[in-house]
Amino acid sequence: MDAGLVISVVTGTASIVLAVVSIWLAIRSVSQSEASYQKTSETLGRINERSAGTEAIVGEHFQKLMDTMLKIVDSTTTSPEIRLAELEYKSKEQELAAKNQLFKYLETALASGDTEKLKELFAMGAQAQKAQAK
Repeated sequence: MDAGLVISVVTGTASIVLAVVSIWLAIRSVSQSEASYQKTSETLGRINERSAGTEAIVGEHFQKLMDTMLKIVDSTTTSPEIRLAELEYKSKEQELAAKNQLFKYLETALASGDTEKLKELFAMGAQAQKAQAK
């Protein structure tokens, strides 16, 4: 055999062996990549499930915290003194509204010159004073 032919057969065989090894390594790499992808997908799924649970828990606790803070703010801003002052103010406001209505009625009675309306008006005024005195 000729030396050139031997070298050609050896290099051809070597190239075929290298091609088979590279194909085998490529197939092995693809299978490892698929396994890695599958593990990553499973891990991300578990993370997503846990994050949904965590989000629900955090949302619930945040709502409780906000409710507590609002209760604290309400209790500090509506002290008994402030509440009493608000009630007094509303009482005076209602009293002034009633007097205003009485004056309008008196004005109408005086403008019309109706004595019956005036008598009725004075009777209402006397009843209102008795009610306030109690």
